[in-house]
Amino acid sequence: MYSISEFIEHALKRKNVVASFQFQPDQIGEVIWAISEYQKRCKKIDFSELIEKLADGIVRFWNKNHFVLPTKDIWEEEMIYPRDHSYFPVTLGFCALGLRKAMEYLGEKRRWLSCYNEMIYLINKAFDRNRGFIYKVFGKRKCKKIDSSSLFLICGLAKFSMKRTQRNSQKR
Repeated sequence: MYSISEFIEHALKRKNVVASFQFQPDQIGEVIWAISEYQKRCKKIDFSELIEKLADGIVRFWNKNHFVLPTKDIWEEEMIYPRDHSYFPVTLGFCALGLRKAMEYLGEKRRWLSCYNEMIYLINKAFDRNRGFIYKVFGKRKCKKIDSSSLFLICGLAKFSMKRTQRNSQKR
């Protein structure tokens, strides 16, 4: 019997095997966000260890412009594979929000901040200014479907302080 990590490694090595697990990193970001909202109302439980593990999980499976595991979109309709070097902007939005909340809760960690900045940069890159929409999938593979989940990027991420990201981008 395989451990989870052994199963994932085995599935990814075999090109003819489609992993039966679902990796939806947007849910990790959502959980961190939910914990931060809960903490605003009730500070009885210390979630530091859980938040750190969740944020580290986002970073662990991220590789500059894509996740290293096959990733399903928020609606569980489409899957992209690491070899596609593509991403779902909405998924990155939830992950970036989760990383941001983790940094607010536990302080900045270089790997979290680096991943956060990469994701925000890629979200902005997925916005087609000429047509006025955000691609559902962006990268080597592009999907121009209009997706209602992209409203999160407009409404949810609008709460972010983009000045911070811009400041960090200028340091590069």
